[in-house]
Amino acid sequence: MSKTNGSGRLPMDSVPFGSDRAVPVVDIADYVIEPAVLALVPRLLCDRHTSLPIARVGDRLIVAMADPGNLTTYEELESHTGLRIEAVTAPEDSILAAILRYHGDDSRRR
Repeated sequence: MSKTNGSGRLPMDSVPFGSDRAVPVVDIADYVIEPAVLALVPRLLCDRHTSLPIARVGDRLIVAMADPGNLTTYEELESHTGLRIEAVTAPEDSILAAILRYHGDDSRRR
């Protein structure tokens, strides 16, 4: 039986993911990401892990991920940023569109 927040809807932190944890689902198009947050994770890592940092809260970096079950993503991002990674999930196509919007088309550089 699912717990609700009184409104009949699941609280954001109770959106089921896998069998033992919950990952909030976001609409990444609703976010305006600060340049300082974007600068924490290079385009190469965003592309490699289909992920994009969307906010920083103290020592936590909130990262939208297409596959929040991939532990390698957490390890690489934590190692690179020195911050604790907190995942939210978004559809892969939304993340790819946001990477393109914020980082531009790097196909010319290849």
